[in-house]
Amino acid sequence: MKKCKFILFSFLAFLLIVSFSFNGKAEASETEENNDVISIEKFDSLQEEGVIDPNLSYEEFVGSIDSNLGTLEEVDVNDDEELSEYGLTTTEEVEVISVPAQSPGSFGTMAAATYTYPGTKVIAKAGDILVTNSTSSSGFSGHAGIVTSNGIMFSSIANTKANPRNLSLKDWFSKYKNTKVVRINSSTKAKTAANWATSYVRNHANASYSITTNLKGLDPTYCSKIVWQAYVLGGTGVFDNRSVGIKVPYNLLYKGYYKGVTPKRVALIGSNFGANTSSNL
Repeated sequence: MKKCKFILFSFLAFLLIVSFSFNGKAEASETEENNDVISIEKFDSLQEEGVIDPNLSYEEFVGSIDSNLGTLEEVDVNDDEELSEYGLTTTEEVEVISVPAQSPGSFGTMAAATYTYPGTKVIAKAGDILVTNSTSSSGFSGHAGIVTSNGIMFSSIANTKANPRNLSLKDWFSKYKNTKVVRINSSTKAKTAANWATSYVRNHANASYSITTNLKGLDPTYCSKIVWQAYVLGGTGVFDNRSVGIKVPYNLLYKGYYKGVTPKRVALIGSNFGANTSSNL
């Protein structure tokens, strides 16, 4: 009898330990997106590698990063008018889908290629902002990109060994399983930003990767700076028009970061990127 009690006690203790360990890991993943600031040791190391501007102090680096301006919400699946603003609608089963494209204007005209975000029925649109926690861009937590003007590619720069590139969205999601997709409620401004990003990569394919506080400079650059510049230098007025600062990937998930438009999360791909819900948003 005592042996049975001992076995039962040992089993319950094991379950408790496993449960505590799992919850701790889950909590870490939930808060990971708020960890924008690297340690001073990591900062020094990245400066030595040439990733961060050698003339930048750690205090200046930290002070240049925007604080949390409120996490943006997912689009409201029960609000038809709001859904329409983002090119979305719902089925009878309240599943979010993209508004069907209009039929070709003339016989024989081929419909433009599209890309549907994995696990959803939401079609990518020019200007959509991609933010992932599946990797880190050198010097930052997370990574960011912007969907290009053709709606099937994205613009970004991966790390110090890379240059700005326009790559397929299929390539993004093969690497970054956990991604939040942000869309603003102005397709005109989104397309303008997408056009700028597409053109920037084409004209600055040899730009290098480095984190500096020069927000208007085109070379060097980094992932979230490209997204910020696409909307600012593209003339949309969506982000603040400052010349000095640092724009980290997770800033793009702050609703207060946007001006004159309302950003919404239109897709959540993966299950390990904060604020997960039962829907695919």
